[in-house]
Amino acid sequence: MVEFEIVTKNLIKKELLRLKEFDFEKQLALVGFATIKVINERVGKSKSVEGGRFKKYTKEYTDFKKSKGRKTIPDLTFSGEMLNALQTEVKNDSRGSRVVVDFEDRRHRNSTSSIPDIARANDKIRPFFSLSDSESDEIIEDLLFEPYRRVLGK
Repeated sequence: MVEFEIVTKNLIKKELLRLKEFDFEKQLALVGFATIKVINERVGKSKSVEGGRFKKYTKEYTDFKKSKGRKTIPDLTFSGEMLNALQTEVKNDSRGSRVVVDFEDRRHRNSTSSIPDIARANDKIRPFFSLSDSESDEIIEDLLFEPYRRVLGK
């Protein structure tokens, strides 16, 4: 399975859980949804997780996309099925509380391959399935720390 996690430190969780007004699980779920949004927006701009432009499509694939009336800018969205299969889940176990972002484990409707296999192959050529440090920091700040400070009145 293709997945990555955003792990919160136990100290942060303990501090947040002390506040009854702060719904930690809900905020972690929002972190997952924000992660999917950031990935989709970045991919739509043809940018890799490292910040650079995606590698160009091969001439053969560019010609194929043109013949189907599709954009030829690498944005990983021929049918949209792969990016629409992104999902998120909050997990709490011995590893702590975390958000897991992955792909539905099912076959692509136009292929014999599974969506996670297609995503893994795309990610090797055009790295997209992760967050940069700055993206992760911004999501955590906006959805965990800032609401926490508001609850505390700081």
